[in-house]
Amino acid sequence: MIRAYLRRAAAGVAGFLALACFAGAAEPAPVRVPRAAKAPVLDGKLDDACWKANAWQSGFTRAGQPSELAEVQTRFQFCHDGDRLYFAARMEEPRMEALRAEVAGRDGKVWLDDCVEIFLDPEGKGGNYRHFAINAAGAVFDAYRDQGGHVGDPAWDSGAKAAAGRGKDHWTIECAIPFADLEMTRAGARMEFNVGRERKAAEGGEQISTFAPLPAAHFHKTGFFVPLELVDADLKHFAVDLARPQNPRVVLDGEQVVVLADSHFANRTGSYEFFTVTASVEKEGRLLGSEARPLALDHGAERPLALRVPLDAKEAEGRASIAVTVARRGAESTPVARRWLFASVDYSPISIHLTAPAYRDCIFATENLEEVQGVARIHLSEAGLRGATLRLALEAPGREPVRREISLLKAETPFAFPAKDLPVGDLRVAAELVGADGRPIGRLSHRLRKLPPHVGEARLAADKTLLVDGKPFLPFGWFSVPPSIRPYGGLRFDGQFAKAAANGLNAIVDYDFSFYPVEDLRTYLDEAHRHGIKVAIHPHPHRAMIDPEPSKRLPTEAEAREIREHVRRWRDHPALLGWYMADEPEGVPSLPGNFETIRRIVLEEDPFHPCILLNNTIEGMHRYAVGTDVLMPDPYPLFQERQLAARGLTYYADFIREIAKVDGGRCAAWVTPEGFNYGDFGQADGRAPRFHELRCMWHLAVIHGATGALWYSWWHTQPYPEITEGVAWLAKETQALQPAILAKASSREVKVEPNHAPVHAALRTVGKDLYLFAANTSDKTLTVSLPLPQGAPSRWHVVSEDGRCIEARQGKITDRFGPCDTHVYTTSATVAQRESLKAAAERIAAAKKARLATGNHALLDTGATAQTSSTSVSYMAASATMGGKFANDGSLMGTSWRCQSPPKYPEWWSVTFPAPRTIGRVVAYGTGITSAEVQARSTNDWTTIARLAKDPGHPLRFTAEFAPVQAKALRILVTQGPAEGMSLLEVEAFSPEPRAPRLPPSR
Repeated sequence: MIRAYLRRAAAGVAGFLALACFAGAAEPAPVRVPRAAKAPVLDGKLDDACWKANAWQSGFTRAGQPSELAEVQTRFQFCHDGDRLYFAARMEEPRMEALRAEVAGRDGKVWLDDCVEIFLDPEGKGGNYRHFAINAAGAVFDAYRDQGGHVGDPAWDSGAKAAAGRGKDHWTIECAIPFADLEMTRAGARMEFNVGRERKAAEGGEQISTFAPLPAAHFHKTGFFVPLELVDADLKHFAVDLARPQNPRVVLDGEQVVVLADSHFANRTGSYEFFTVTASVEKEGRLLGSEARPLALDHGAERPLALRVPLDAKEAEGRASIAVTVARRGAESTPVARRWLFASVDYSPISIHLTAPAYRDCIFATENLEEVQGVARIHLSEAGLRGATLRLALEAPGREPVRREISLLKAETPFAFPAKDLPVGDLRVAAELVGADGRPIGRLSHRLRKLPPHVGEARLAADKTLLVDGKPFLPFGWFSVPPSIRPYGGLRFDGQFAKAAANGLNAIVDYDFSFYPVEDLRTYLDEAHRHGIKVAIHPHPHRAMIDPEPSKRLPTEAEAREIREHVRRWRDHPALLGWYMADEPEGVPSLPGNFETIRRIVLEEDPFHPCILLNNTIEGMHRYAVGTDVLMPDPYPLFQERQLAARGLTYYADFIREIAKVDGGRCAAWVTPEGFNYGDFGQADGRAPRFHELRCMWHLAVIHGATGALWYSWWHTQPYPEITEGVAWLAKETQALQPAILAKASSREVKVEPNHAPVHAALRTVGKDLYLFAANTSDKTLTVSLPLPQGAPSRWHVVSEDGRCIEARQGKITDRFGPCDTHVYTTSATVAQRESLKAAAERIAAAKKARLATGNHALLDTGATAQTSSTSVSYMAASATMGGKFANDGSLMGTSWRCQSPPKYPEWWSVTFPAPRTIGRVVAYGTGITSAEVQARSTNDWTTIARLAKDPGHPLRFTAEFAPVQAKALRILVTQGPAEGMSLLEVEAFSPEPRAPRLPPSR
């Protein structure tokens, strides 16, 4: 999430100083990368023939000042050998004695040293890319960056290697990056890139320079990356599909502990190929074991891969990376694909997995359980299973154990015990595995709990849908809806919970109120409960506990005690939805054991509410699932003006489908859709999603199994009626469709015709009624057919489409889908008849019109553009253009412009009208303003026309009335303010006729 990113920004890489938006120039000519006759030797000397034969690139500019050349220059070049991309750079340095090169080891904070950073975007869309940083000692940091660079995953590891060298007045590096880690599967070898340098040896402080001219003082501006073109590169042998390892398990084969996993491989290279498949296990940078096998496949052929890695028994504990690598035979050192999975490699001869009860090994008062059912997983080879016996017992205090003895064992052996009349409290399933010779192989005691009734009980059903007090509940709401109990920056937001509830929203996650004083948090939860809203809060009682450094270790005894007390305090509140564990922990990266420990505390103290975790990568879901019950990823498509989205809407499908594979499918699948404008956070060409795209995102997630949505974020959507009104409409539609959305057990995939059409579809059954969800993920208009099950009715009603019906012919529904269109077909005429999509569009249009009806000429919607004197180093998207926009976006709520820190008065905010306007009154809302003037410009010069006067009836409002002036632009010039700086929430400019200024939600 954005806010989590901002909290981490101070510890991030390379000048995470500000975010900006800047109108780029025409695309530059691509940098051509020649093929080297001989690969360079990585020694940092730059004396290889490949570097001598080709031209060097230079002309670095100062980051954030694209028209100014860096005073100390850098030059670089690339080459390739068909398997790896090679990079060489020479950094001029007149102060070599001050060169900093202190960080050693992989993935250290090399940005604290003199370093060079390389950014490679193979897809060229700006959504995901690879980030490498190399310091003057040759230490390498690599990360997979996401959301246009806002979030990174340093746990992603490539095969990149580097070396550094030094001269009298310069230092050098050489680096090799395998194409396999860039997933170079396209025949046309073109990507986008940038190279940046952090110069710590500079006199007077750090200097940041960049090859691609950037409008902000940080490197992660994908919209300004430069094309990179590989010359004479035949990449067909990288055209393979390799699946991430799945279903990991650890068994004893004779005396050898073996890690097993499954994968899948397909050859798309265009020819018959001989490969070597290597499975390996790594832990904390150490190789614990590997095994290689040959594989031969023709073009188009696919094959499942059974992965097997023998381990030393002493190493079979904890979590590790299980990797599968595919290389061409005879070129094993150069892989064509590599995938990995973080999983436990703990070995035990036997483990117990309960399937009934299906959640948390707890029997809840709201479930009528006839039997305790489960699977005993026997971690032996087939030979070891022969003749072995499993002895099981269900133990309850004060009762004789119920026993079972099972022979003819399988790797997964089912068992069952009667569950009626079990007492409330702790129970145990005891297991003993006995070998053919009668000697015990392993024993364990598995805890089972029967729980008393609990008001507000929230648990996951066997199909992973949420039940609250035994009834289905589909959480649908926002992040960060403010309650009325405490003002934000002097503003109160009365009525927002009531409004949310009236719009059909029923759930909230909030970053801030978890850490408010006890009485404030109680009032907050009480207010939510009055309006029927459930709230997820942090299990951490203090904000410091969710900061990066504490999350990288296990909680201390004192922290664990405080978490336990915090959970006890709030577990009985009827508004509690669950415990929000973390926000994109892979970007830190956090220690999975941190969340595993906290989840264990929550499970002990509050089995009645689930843990919820938000991830930003598929790998992160696998890595951190140990700390949650609900996975709620944020696979933002990154909507753009120049194309539909940087990553495409199918990103949702990838994440939600994967949740079913994480940790044996134990977790529920919710989603955090993109309900904001990423352009407000500096994404080049970013825009807010449109209503039909909001609907498509949500229903696409539903099609693939999502049963909840918490949109990000209310706070950043207030200037966008299409989002605020659109999500409210979707909430009501979701209420009507809730039974079908939650009917995952009856879901079946629908094969869309023609094949490969970008339309996703799923069929659900609710009683006698059928529901068919279908979503077009492309920006093209399509006509597709959706096959129906045999015997399905021919007449279908289309939900929310003004009574439209469609007749199935030859067992298929054939319909037209506009760009990002969603159709929900049902046999229930009652469900289909609800407020139409047309009515939703009219509601959105009316809300947009109402914004213009105020007569405010400074409003962004009128075409007025804003600029500011400075940027804030601590606020999102704080640049002279983006920050300025936030003070005329039409909303006092959400974002604002804050001046630099420390301020350099006078600070100013200006607005330029699309055509001259007659202005007679200005209203400004701000904080920290001691003295300010209103200035107008009709030609080239600014003229002071009035002073802003504090409104005694409102703590944040300032006004100025004056003789009407004809102005092309207006400026608020703040001449005095506090040392901590000032901010403007909103500025309005009116013609001289009387108009009532728009008031905030409450005084």
